[in-house]
Amino acid sequence: MTFIYSLLFVVFTFLYLFLIKKDIRRWIYAPIMGGATVIFVIILNLFIVFPADTVTIRALDEKDSSSAATYITMQNITDNNDTVLKYSVVDGKWLDTNGGQRWGGVSVTGLTDTITIKLRKGNDRSINFHATRWGGKAALSFNGSSEKVLSSYVDSDNDSVSIPLPNTGGIIGFGIINIFAIVLECIILGIVIFCLYIHRIKILNLITEHQYELVAIVIALVGFTIMISLGNYKSTWMDDSATMGIAAKNRSLGEVIELILREESTTPPLYTVAWHYFSKLIPVGTGALALWARMLSIIANTIGFYVGAMVVRRGWNKYVGIIFELFLITSNALIVNSGFAVRSYGFMILMPLFLLYAIILRLEDGKENKTKTTVVHISAILAICYTHYFGILTCFGLFLYECYLFIKKRYSYKFIFSYMVAGAVYLPWLIINYLITREQWGNAFWISPPTFGSIIDILNWLVSSQEFAILCVMIGFFVTIYRVREAKLCIDLNLAMIITIIVEIFIVFFYSKYLNPKSSVWTNRYFLNLLPYMLIIASFGLEEIISFFTNGRIKRIGFVYLVMSCFIFINSNVTLYTKRDMESSFYQPYREAAEYLINQPDANSPDTLVLISSTYSIGWDYYLTHNGKFEPIKYQKTFQGDFDRENIKKYKKIYLLDIHILLNDADRMALEENFHQIYKDEKSTVTTYIRN
Repeated sequence: MTFIYSLLFVVFTFLYLFLIKKDIRRWIYAPIMGGATVIFVIILNLFIVFPADTVTIRALDEKDSSSAATYITMQNITDNNDTVLKYSVVDGKWLDTNGGQRWGGVSVTGLTDTITIKLRKGNDRSINFHATRWGGKAALSFNGSSEKVLSSYVDSDNDSVSIPLPNTGGIIGFGIINIFAIVLECIILGIVIFCLYIHRIKILNLITEHQYELVAIVIALVGFTIMISLGNYKSTWMDDSATMGIAAKNRSLGEVIELILREESTTPPLYTVAWHYFSKLIPVGTGALALWARMLSIIANTIGFYVGAMVVRRGWNKYVGIIFELFLITSNALIVNSGFAVRSYGFMILMPLFLLYAIILRLEDGKENKTKTTVVHISAILAICYTHYFGILTCFGLFLYECYLFIKKRYSYKFIFSYMVAGAVYLPWLIINYLITREQWGNAFWISPPTFGSIIDILNWLVSSQEFAILCVMIGFFVTIYRVREAKLCIDLNLAMIITIIVEIFIVFFYSKYLNPKSSVWTNRYFLNLLPYMLIIASFGLEEIISFFTNGRIKRIGFVYLVMSCFIFINSNVTLYTKRDMESSFYQPYREAAEYLINQPDANSPDTLVLISSTYSIGWDYYLTHNGKFEPIKYQKTFQGDFDRENIKKYKKIYLLDIHILLNDADRMALEENFHQIYKDEKSTVTTYIRN
């Protein structure tokens, strides 16, 4: 492989030298273009696993005389350094467990007898099978050769069997067709790179014209990378599994809406309905199920990063826009509570920015009140209100500010039209939902009433407790008040943001502390829709500081903002703080428990009970069935009265996941009177009991 790619590099470098012989810098361009061609081919082939060998594994559904079952588990493929090699399943369906492939056991429905695996050509490789007392027999075929039968039975709970694979990494084993395919790839990519070279001036001009947009895209992708890198770090928790269960892809849209009203009435439907359709696209596999569950929120926030930069540039300037986007991607409060939420909070950054965009359009229109702007504003109001009920308060804060503009005769009476239309559309849902919520919760809710110190806590939380951001918010607030008082500058949007923040916090505080403290709604994440507005004020404040110290003194102002951007990113320590928040308050091991149970051969045995203390609307099944692909493990949610407590005597083993709402005293007493604990898995917290 190395020889072939090196040869192609030399050949294409000389080819580029010939093609661009009139360019005096061809000795620089040619090797760069030749290297780029080969590197892109290598990356492409790594991604598509090419050139490849194929391994076909056929479960025979046979066992040795001593074996308890016929399970087959292909663990991985390794080289002579025990490095796990990448492969892809190109035919057949087995259960993907922790990077391996399993046939039989807890999930037979939906599986095929045969599976074909594709892996890159190489030398000194082995395919490894999990060997246990439940292991069966399988037939192995390499590149279409005759089958070789293997047995994965050993008198042990955890062992392995390794089968060496033939060497195909040399020139002889490589194959003429594969060499031809790689050369063809190089030719196609070479043509693309040569075309880019020819049009390099136009491309550079295009980049120059859209520098801001490209910078915003790059920053958004950095934020996306941060979220992707940590998105599978920990499992989701119970409220997220509620969304996953209610919005399960096997339900109809009508069923989803009905379940939202019946089981999740405190949450508007927009995110749940969107996740319902998104879940149909999620691939199957335990390796990144938590990440894929969060992917809708991650994508929404990535779009929000870019949209935020564009909206703020339009309302303020490009420097405030870039600073704002940097504050967004380094906000661990945003990433943990919005980016990693499988709930409506996933949309609670994007929707306030959409609403802000509509307000900017209205300010630009003034009294003209264009129909297009009205439609955008109505859509933005409905979007934020159908995302979270605090969106109503956000709209009310902006409405009060627009009333001020109307009193100042800067708006016509038509400005209220969009609020009336949006209210008429939204009111039926709100009334129905209110009646159902009141019936479910009565006059009490689970949240404690706030204190005056809670206001400071909320403001501090919104800026992720970053001292630098707090300082910038304070400066932005006081500069805004100063400018308004001195009437030196019209900064409507700053006032709109500040009024909205104050109004929303005041209304929630007054309601939760004085009007109805038993039904308080004061909790940090409910205020996520204010996070972008707080960070806009912080960005404005920082831009004012930089402008004050650089105005007329430094010519290369862009360099100053670059240095400050690096400082914001490094100072945030976003990865460490995100992990800290996930460890402390954002972790319930539903995924880990499902993975552990799937790998227990007796989990679905008639004399085994899987018991969970707390789950919600089949949400846990997302993990147990690999996103609805296979037959689930049979489990029970607590004991259903005295009858179940008496009937546990028919079981020999119990797996208990005691989580969120713990097992009650009566159930635990019944369990411990008849069973004793033999093991507790540290990662999943699943406890194994056997009968006394």
